[in-house]
Amino acid sequence: MENIQDDLKVIEERIISENKDFNLAEVRTELAKQRTIMANERTFNAWLRTGLSLVLAGLAIANFIGSTSEAHTYAMLTGIIFVSVGILTYILAFLSYINNMKVIDYTSKKLTRLVNLLIIVTIAMIISAILILGLLLYWW
Repeated sequence: MENIQDDLKVIEERIISENKDFNLAEVRTELAKQRTIMANERTFNAWLRTGLSLVLAGLAIANFIGSTSEAHTYAMLTGIIFVSVGILTYILAFLSYINNMKVIDYTSKKLTRLVNLLIIVTIAMIISAILILGLLLYWW
């Protein structure tokens, strides 16, 4: 939290130093943009948690429910569906994040590094979910 506040202070000081005719409206606009970016990041994280929950629920259902062959079949199908929806959630969350950042129209070096990190994290989560899906299909 302190890091974000420090960043906001730096932005405010930069705007004030660049513009000798101090314009409070510009400062507020920039700070509002920063808040919107942080809200977008929180939303992205919430969707990743949702996708992770779906993947783990699918794995749990497939592993712990059903001892008879019919129950096992339904449990595996349900698990596969949950994992697949979790993978789809990862992809849609990332696409939504990128789309929202384009709408905000905010570009910076920090953002580029953040997007690169998010791409890596999203791909890693998708690969792990696909591996779990492969294990479920293998066990079936």
